[in-house]
Amino acid sequence: MKCRWTVVGILILAAQALAQTDSRMVLEPWHKQSWGQTTDKVLYEQQGDATDGSGTAQVFWWDSIGRFRFSKTDPDAFTLGYRLLTTNFDTHSPSLPSELNKLSLGAGMTLTQSAESKVKLVGAVGYSGDQLFSDANGLFGIAHLIYEHDLGSDRALVLTVDYDGAGPLLPDVPLPGIQYVQRGETLSYAAGFPRSFVTCRLTDALTLDAGYEFPYQADVYLDQRIAGHFSVFTNFASFFDGFQLNKHADTDRLFDQMRRVEVGVRYNNPDIWKGLSLDAAVAVGYAFDQSFFSGWDVRDLDKASGISDEPYIALIIRGTF
Repeated sequence: MKCRWTVVGILILAAQALAQTDSRMVLEPWHKQSWGQTTDKVLYEQQGDATDGSGTAQVFWWDSIGRFRFSKTDPDAFTLGYRLLTTNFDTHSPSLPSELNKLSLGAGMTLTQSAESKVKLVGAVGYSGDQLFSDANGLFGIAHLIYEHDLGSDRALVLTVDYDGAGPLLPDVPLPGIQYVQRGETLSYAAGFPRSFVTCRLTDALTLDAGYEFPYQADVYLDQRIAGHFSVFTNFASFFDGFQLNKHADTDRLFDQMRRVEVGVRYNNPDIWKGLSLDAAVAVGYAFDQSFFSGWDVRDLDKASGISDEPYIALIIRGTF
């Protein structure tokens, strides 16, 4: 069995989670000689029904993340990152939102470093809501203070203090984080809170990437190269995120849950023309457990509504610059 650290796998996981305005902005390895990385996933569902029978809905879901550094060679260069998540439900049901949006912009930098450790900082601002920029309660801040200690032999211990003003758990309280990271030729993984992942090349053509973020974000991706730059893949993902509602108290938020399984075909050519890369995939899948909950955070939520299980098509484009 051959396993190795694959940045591609990490980017796939990041696309499903909260990604490039959190601590991963300054912790994930960069592609060699690149100054930017982006991932966009667009999903369009077949028309479904509100689970309470109050109408229909047709989901359009777009998740876009990216980060850009001010040097192609310095792994600790000043970095900018963004995340844009937008969902349109095309519904007249009174129990379903018409849309949900989350946008954040952030920066990351290294504050101090020595031979064995680094201290890094990520700060971001964002907006979350069912009507973009319509309610001041939708504004939120993000801050991550990160201590990374090199343990030798491609191992590291990462300690963080994480504040996410739109997070699903205690959004008004900075939370501690810890992660033990092992990078190697046979296996790469990280275990800790709030995130863990494992990346493994099972054979020369078969790659497994899996990740989990507390409390309900999960992603498992299996990619089989078939010929040249083409591969086939299967993916399971669990999405869960909170949004501020227009003209509601900031303690009354709406949480969107969606689980998905899909299969697809991917084309990945790092040098399609004069150094330009093309990494694109199409997929068909099935969305299930599409539910909405109301409340302050995950400790006390009430089921509000839902959408029937439906098939979908998806387009995924990854950019390296």
